[in-house]
This record gives sequence, C-alpha cells and structure tokens, in this order.
Amino acid sequence: KKTDYVTTTPPGFSTTTPIEKGVVLSQSYTKDYKTGKQSSVVIPSKKTVLENAAIYEKFLNGDGWKIIKILKNEDKTTISAEKSGDLFDVIIIKNKATSTQAITKSYILLNTFKN
Repeated sequence: KKTDYVTTTPPGFSTTTPIEKGVVLSQSYTKDYKTGKQSSVVIPSKKTVLENAAIYEKFLNGDGWKIIKILKNEDKTTISAEKSGDLFDVIIIKNKATSTQAITKSYILLNTFKN
C-alpha cells in the first residue's frame, strides 16, 4: 500500500535528515511491504551533486549510520547505509535541464526502509 504525503515528509521520517531550507518536496510517500516500510522523499536542490553528497555523507556518519556503499561522480551519487537493520539510501542526480531551469542543480531521492 502506497500513501502520498505530497510536499511534507512522511510520518516517522527522520527530523534530523538535512533538507535544504525553502525547497518544496517534489514527492513524499510511504509504501508498506510484508517485510517493512519504505519512506521516500524527492528534493529539488540548488546545490550540485557533489555538494549534496558531502552533506549526506557527513549526516549519515554523524547520525550513527554505517555507510556500506558509495558511488560518486558529478552527474550521479549513490550512498547506501545501515543502522540496526534499517536501510537508508541517498541518490543524487544532476538536473540536465536547460539553463532557464538551472536554479535546480540536482535532485535528491532519500529512501529509508525500516524492518
């Protein structure tokens, strides 16, 4: 079952997760599975892929998550982390739109999965 929360973070989504001030979420939802619950948000960002990668890597390390995989370049970065059996994935993708839309430099997809 999928539940949409449109522009607010889903209930139970970490309040310490860095979300750029002043942005409106592109997507926000939870999805129930037999094995747990996924919470996801999509955030447009004025920062580059690598700037956001540094922010989320620092956040995960400082919040007790164990980073298990990082794939990083200036077009796309993926960070996967684990804590107490829960998973946190960060996917940051460069906005390849024309310069008229260059205010948004990247999009961040945050997924948490709680068992």
